[in-house]
Amino acid sequence: FPSHDTGGVWISVSQNLSCGSTKDSIRLYFTPAPNANFTLADTLFCLGQAGAILALNPIQSGGVFSGTGVSGQTFIVPASIGVFPIKHVVVRNGCSDSITKYVRVEAGLSAAYTLSDTVVCLGDKNIIVTPAQRGGTFSGVALLGDTFTPTHAGNFTLTYVIGTGNCIDTFSRQIIVLAKPNSAFFLSIIIVTGK
Repeated sequence: FPSHDTGGVWISVSQNLSCGSTKDSIRLYFTPAPNANFTLADTLFCLGQAGAILALNPIQSGGVFSGTGVSGQTFIVPASIGVFPIKHVVVRNGCSDSITKYVRVEAGLSAAYTLSDTVVCLGDKNIIVTPAQRGGTFSGVALLGDTFTPTHAGNFTLTYVIGTGNCIDTFSRQIIVLAKPNSAFFLSIIIVTGK
């Protein structure tokens, strides 16, 4: 009998002996195996997200979730750094299945950064951008790596993004590049002659 089939099946046994024969049968019932798998919206959180509520979505209802921060079918992000197991057990018709998934809480990230200057003139020296935490990505016009080159006049926004998923931080600042003053002048001489 294939193990993936469900339903009832009769098993009959016959025994023929010299003093007669005997028969007996039994009916076996096969039920679907329980499935304890479940889904989470995310598995990575920052410490600053403590108290956030994450739904635990079981594939098959009727199971029991357990673990630190688990309440019914929700997980409340703990106020401590670490890896937190969430176990789900489903028991049906004498058969059971279980699965454990993990949620990680990390220290908060900071996308803050400093600039060596925020107002410069066109053609002045480059501005160095120094992030509080390395590992993120800068974006902005006239920015190469962590150096801003004032090649055009105007207002420029530099943005730094660090982290992934729920554990992400973004910070933006503006740099103003002024046009160089024009020191050229025209001399106009007016000669007035008297009569």
